[in-house]
Amino acid sequence: MLHVEIREKPYAGTRIEIVPESSSRIPELRDVLERDFMIENPTKVFAERMKRGEFEYVPKYKVDAEARIVKILSPVWKLPSQKNEEEVMNVMMVLSRLMQLYVNSRMELENLYETLQ
Repeated sequence: MLHVEIREKPYAGTRIEIVPESSSRIPELRDVLERDFMIENPTKVFAERMKRGEFEYVPKYKVDAEARIVKILSPVWKLPSQKNEEEVMNVMMVLSRLMQLYVNSRMELENLYETLQ
């Protein structure tokens, strides 16, 4: 779904693009995107914060709200080909998965709306 191109020249299309100073930097940029732009699974972060007692004095409704958000986001870190969630994912993979989940949800809502019409 998500198409990322690392190009030498800008392109004004509908793609996410990273334009390096020179084509010799393309491999370096790919490595940086794959290795350094990582996002931790919010389920893992939430569980660690709970374990450390960070929510001890936080009102229950706020903790519940954060838990609900975590539950909504957690499927992003579970790839269709795997049984377990990833602990961390590359930012581009997260973005791609979020876009796909958004499209799936939107299509499901549209189908429900059409059914109700």
